[in-house]
Amino acid sequence: MSQAELEVCVDNSAALFSCLRSGVDRVELCSALAVGGLTPSYGLMKLAGRLAESAAVSGVGGIRGDDKRSVGRPPRTQVLAMIRPRSGNFCFSTMETTLMCEDIAVAREAGLAGVVLGAATAEGTLDLPILARLCHAAEGLQLTLHRVIDVLDDPLLAIDQAVELGFTRILTSGGAPTVADGLSRLSAIQMHAGRRIQIMAGAGLTPTLAKRIQAEIGIESFHASCRRQATADPVLSAFGFSGEEGELDVALIDDYRRSLASVDY
Repeated sequence: MSQAELEVCVDNSAALFSCLRSGVDRVELCSALAVGGLTPSYGLMKLAGRLAESAAVSGVGGIRGDDKRSVGRPPRTQVLAMIRPRSGNFCFSTMETTLMCEDIAVAREAGLAGVVLGAATAEGTLDLPILARLCHAAEGLQLTLHRVIDVLDDPLLAIDQAVELGFTRILTSGGAPTVADGLSRLSAIQMHAGRRIQIMAGAGLTPTLAKRIQAEIGIESFHASCRRQATADPVLSAFGFSGEEGELDVALIDDYRRSLASVDY
């Protein structure tokens, strides 16, 4: 039996630091979580690389980028950068694709373990030429196909294509706005993927729901924001400067761990 993994998405340095201190398995590094996550800044990626290495040396963290554990040194939390240049659809232009390749190079330079990306056509399929170019730029890095799969017409075909492209895992809510509403398709996705590629469940996840998915569907990788509701500053909100994504709740990370560890096989 393998141990279930928890990935937490963050869009600021404080949340990043807390995740590394807590030793989550992976961090998805973003900006603008309110719109589903965009490419983080160069500065945040560089900081993540330094902090992840420091956490490994000091004995805090999850898994190294190459999944190999060094003798005498604790494993390191993986940090993967979201590569998405704007909000909205996943149909990207040539210029946007070039920009994403540059951002992948920045993630590599920063020492991150991998990248999270996706691209689609107007016809509702994966954009294979663009993804091939992005995957080539990310050669040697971990690759997560993000929730673009949830807006495609044939997610099972997309799984086959993601395997061929060399993706490590796929994040999905089962084709629904939240994973609670997509359990039936999520089960079909996991069954189709088998052991060829890791399926990671996310979107509206709770510790209790993660435990159910692990027990009933067999998925052992989970993605969550682990945030508590924040009170927005009314002055900043009036000027459009304040988001309402909430703040990272380390106690919720612990709740996920306890819930997932309690599953009986």
